[in-house]
Amino acid sequence: MISGAPQESNFAINKVYKWLFIEQFCQLCSTPNDQAICNDCYKGFSYNIFACPHCAHPIQTGDLCKVCVSQAFYFDDAIAPFIYEHDIKPIIKTIKYQADFNGVNQILKPLKQRITKKPNAIVYVPSHSSRQHERGYNQAQILAQNLSNHFDIPILDHCYRVKPTPTLAQLTKKQRAKLLKGAFMCDQVMPEHVAIVDDILTTGATVNEFAKVLRRKGAKRISVWAIARAVRD
Repeated sequence: MISGAPQESNFAINKVYKWLFIEQFCQLCSTPNDQAICNDCYKGFSYNIFACPHCAHPIQTGDLCKVCVSQAFYFDDAIAPFIYEHDIKPIIKTIKYQADFNGVNQILKPLKQRITKKPNAIVYVPSHSSRQHERGYNQAQILAQNLSNHFDIPILDHCYRVKPTPTLAQLTKKQRAKLLKGAFMCDQVMPEHVAIVDDILTTGATVNEFAKVLRRKGAKRISVWAIARAVRD
């Protein structure tokens, strides 16, 4: 017992030191932590383990979800390691609306682990200039830069959102597709394989419309990388 006391004492001192001097708290439970998200909260996220390889929608059985079996898309594959529900939502919202990027490295780690084939370049879903001005940044660009640095892949940023669109959250896939038609343009030739980066893959309408433009610019394979995938109603 005596020989173990110094180790226990050091552990307690280190814990108190962290509480006193680390000016960071878990974004979800507010406990003192040396990362943006503590381990307990991180383990509570819903992981998208069994997913459609084409659109990343959670599936129970089979290779493709029922939508991808019957419908063609302009992108070829998608990865979204989390399901967009519960505790993951406020983390993504802090990135998207509050310019809090402290959790970006943590939240992108599972995505990086699932990427097995590096594309020639990365593109991010562009924001319209009015929204970019209002928010001051594009969260998809922040994510893309992190992934670009990690994989040493160039970002191609000569793509634009030329048509402003309202918030699409409450719209159906058909309504989204109609509003997004003609929303993007690109004045740069695309390499053979590009990856589109966005924060949430909801219905896939936005990345699909964007992918259509990239196809016209020469892309032969288009991957989609997102943090989380929304579940269809």
